[in-house]
This record gives sequence, C-alpha cells and structure tokens, in this order.
Amino acid sequence: MIRAVALALVAAVAAGCTRGRTDEQKAADREAEMARGTPTVPAWVDGPWREGVFPPGVDDGEPIPGGTVTVRVRSEPGTLGYLIQSDWWLSRIILHDVNESLIRTDPRKHPEYPFIPELAERWEESPDLLRHVFHLRKGVRWHDGAPFSAKDVKFTIERILDPTVRAARHASTFVDLEAVETPDDHTVVFRWRKPYVWALNKLAEIPIYPAHAFAGLEGAAFNTAPFMRAPIGTGPFRFESWTEKKEIVFSRNDHYWGPRAHVDRVVYRIVTESNVAQQLLMRGEIDIEIDLTSEQYVQVAQERKLFDRYHRVRYFDANYGFISWNTDRPVLSDPAVRNALTMLFDREKVRTTLLAGLFRTADCIFYVDSPACDPEFRQAPYDPAAALRLLAERGWEDHDGDGVLDKDGLPLRFTVSIPSGNQWVEQALLVYRQALTRVGIEMDVQKLEWSVFIARLRAHELDAGVLAWVMDIESDPYTLWHSTQVEGGSNYTGYRNPVVDGLIEELRGEFSKDARMEIMQRINRIIVEDNPQTLLFNKPRQALFHRRLKGLYVSPMESFQVRDMWIDPAWREGGGR
Repeated sequence: MIRAVALALVAAVAAGCTRGRTDEQKAADREAEMARGTPTVPAWVDGPWREGVFPPGVDDGEPIPGGTVTVRVRSEPGTLGYLIQSDWWLSRIILHDVNESLIRTDPRKHPEYPFIPELAERWEESPDLLRHVFHLRKGVRWHDGAPFSAKDVKFTIERILDPTVRAARHASTFVDLEAVETPDDHTVVFRWRKPYVWALNKLAEIPIYPAHAFAGLEGAAFNTAPFMRAPIGTGPFRFESWTEKKEIVFSRNDHYWGPRAHVDRVVYRIVTESNVAQQLLMRGEIDIEIDLTSEQYVQVAQERKLFDRYHRVRYFDANYGFISWNTDRPVLSDPAVRNALTMLFDREKVRTTLLAGLFRTADCIFYVDSPACDPEFRQAPYDPAAALRLLAERGWEDHDGDGVLDKDGLPLRFTVSIPSGNQWVEQALLVYRQALTRVGIEMDVQKLEWSVFIARLRAHELDAGVLAWVMDIESDPYTLWHSTQVEGGSNYTGYRNPVVDGLIEELRGEFSKDARMEIMQRINRIIVEDNPQTLLFNKPRQALFHRRLKGLYVSPMESFQVRDMWIDPAWREGGGR
C-alpha cells in the first residue's frame, strides 16, 4: 500500500499508468490495492493517535490572542448566505461565528445539548407552548456599525416565509407559525397555531440578517443580494475577502458584544483535490483538515512529520450518505426497481476495500446512535440474484437482445451525478457500474461542481445523485420527506407517501420523547422499504488538527468551532511545547 509521504506522487503516477484501461479494470486495480492490508502502525505512534481521539489538555489553558487559523475546504460554496444554502460546510463557516441566532445549542454538552443565549439574553415559553418571547441583548451592533434590533429578527423570518426566497429548508420550521410580533426594539414574540416540538432547536439554526443591508432588494432579489457574497453579521468574526477558487477570509470582530475570538484571522482555503491537500499538510500550511480520505487517514500514521505536527481524530456526527433516486423518472418510479438497484450495490465490499473499514453501513435516515434507529432493522442486503428476480417479476428483461434490460420499450439506463473531488465516491461508482453492467443495467457517471450539482438536484434535473445529509441529533424529517417539500424544499427524490406525511405531522406535535422515537422508527422503516434513497454509509469525520491549536473539542453537534480556538505560542515544530 502507498505510504503517506508519497500519496500525491503515487496518485499522479497511477493516473498515468491507468490510461486506456476500462472502468472495470480500474475498479479491480483499486480493490486489489486496498485489499493488500493496512500497514503496521509504527511504535512511535501514541495511544490517542491510534484511537483517533484528542489527548488530554487540548481544551485547557489560558487563551492567548493572535495568529491565523487555516482550514481546508474541499468545495467552494456557491454563496455565503446560509439562509438560502444550508449545507454543512457553510454552517461551519458562517453560523454563530459570523451570523448569529437568537439562541444556540451548547455543543460541548453531549448528549443533552442545552440551549444557551446568543442574540437573545433570555426567553420564555408559555405553558401551552404556543408562545415564545425572546428578550434581545442591548448594545449589539452589526459589523457595519448599525444597531441590531427586533426589526432584524422579524425581517429575517419574513424573508424565510417569502416563497420567492430560497429558504424552504428553514420555512418548514414555520408551517404552523401564526405571527411574529415586535412590541419594542428588544422584544420578539413568536405565536404558533400548534405547538412545535423542535421550535427552539430550529430557531437556534437560523442566522439573523440585517434588514438595512437588503434595502430595495425585494422578493427574489434577496437571493442574489451583495450580502450573499460579503455577509454582515453580529458574530465574533467579520467578512474580509473572498478570492474565488482560492480562499475566504474572516477577521476578528474587535467590537463584538461578547467575549472576543482569540485568533486574528480565519482562512478557509479552497483545495478540491485530496492529493494537493496532502502536500499542504506535509508543509504545515493547513491547521484543520476534516476531510481526510480513509486511505489518507490510515497512511498519515506512517509519516513522522505529520504525527509530530497534528492530532489525528476520528468521530461520527449525525450524518448518512446515499444515492438519491429521482422517483419522477419513469425508469426509477417503481420501488421494486429501486430496491433491486440497492441489492446490486455491495456496500460491504466498498466499505472494506475502498474505505479501510472505517465507515459504518447506514440503515437509518436518522442519527444512527439515537433510539430513532431500530438496531434490528436493515436495508435490503446485497443480493444480485434476488435483484434480477425482482426486476423480472416487474417485467424488466432484455427483450430486444441489445444487452440492456428494458420494459415497454424503455431501457434500464440512468446517470448518477456526483460533486467533483470526492475520490472514494468515484471509485465506489466504478465498482457499482461494473455490477450493474453484468446484469444488463446501464449507468453513466457525471461529475459536477458543487454549486451546479446542488442547483440541478434541487430543480429535479438529475436522474440520481450521491450526497450526504448532516442532521440534528434529533431531526425533523419534514423538509426532507414531506410531499409538500418536493417543490422548493429538500425532498430531492420527489418522494410522496400520504402515510409518511401523516406520521411526520404527528411527530412535530409529539412532546413525549419515547413516542417520538417510535414514530421515527416507523417512518424509517417505510421510507427505507420504499427506497427513494439507497443508503450507503455513516461517514466518520477523519481529521487532522494542528498541535499548536488549543480550545479543541469533539462534538457530534459541531465538528469544530473556531471562535473557541487559540494558538499556543509555546508550541515548536519538532519539539511540541
């Protein structure tokens, strides 16, 4: 197997050597390479590195201000407006560090995650759960110096509810909202038609925007406002610059209302290729890398320089990866066909040969370590013979002798689209395509830039796409699975099931946790058996954090929070402290 020190070089050589080879030959080469085994971990690798945990003391000490933290980002975001593009990376870049919410969950206190004040210093909830009153902090100012007030909160909620604004993911929170009232500049009242069990959780995820920054930008113009490229917030960091395809930079807000951030600047460096990121790590130019491939995670333990410079950490947050099938496509509209396609994906082979056994196979659309997932329930297993029988029962055979299954003149042919730069997904799809070809199914693979991929997915323009959800620890499935969310929401599969709709609506008003877990297990069983998604894996965060960083912690709620970090000036290359 490749040694870590030579990853970039070997990848380049391998690319040259595989020219002219078929996809099947490339897949076989890759499987053989990964099957050679995991290298022995050198004796100088200590316990925390072997176990993938932080050593004691990384969250201790008296913070010292100054310095720059550089974070590697795999894909360039299409916008910095988290309200209109709620992806995971944007939440890490923007939410709570730049644009703040009324409240937030405390990521350090797993698994309770209590609410703590942010722009609201306190709040009350009525006994009937139909009224929330937030008392806002006084003296808070936006990064441009304008005062923050209740009108900004009301403005933000009104924009979310505007159907021309691309905020459907957040809009589902307010399906049963009756009114938002602002009796004075520092009080906001939410009135609900029905109690919503996750009202506070969702309010903790909504960035509050400055009304004055959108003057004259009504309706759809909100989506393309200058703010979306250069956000103005109230948080401990303020936007500084965005150089496309290179980096996004934020600097400390020295007029922050609360405790100031410790570092001077945060640079999100856009590095799409894992091989290039590996070279930057070897040179010490990246402080935080949380997108190591499984191969890299294993191989970095062979390089003493990386051991001396970084903590190696591995942990699971609330996520799962999947193939999203467009159920409105005639060829993919039948659950039996989708189940057959699932039974032709050998997840265990991919997990062990391409992912070094580090991922978990996913069988649940909720947080895998929660009671919402029935440990006894499984997605349909890999079984090519059963898949062929199922397809034959539904009338899919090679009627015209061209080698491709067909039904009523429609060939079983589709394209799976993926975001660029995800190496293991590309390799897994080579293995999958080989399995499909053997039984008479044609699958093409299309790579797209992330911003193009997500736009086309939302518009239901793709046959299928590979992506992942990063969820709350206890997640509301409404925006992902309710039939009203097919248009404008996050129901990218086009899945429609009135039974699931009814269960989701019941779930949102259920305040007994045990009852919610039972409903969520029922929802999961129905959806997985209908198979609008082929569930793939629960992906671990496989990360390197520079040893000079302090204020570090791991949480399934937040992978990292730069506002809490500081740089230890006593750390020295090669000698630690």
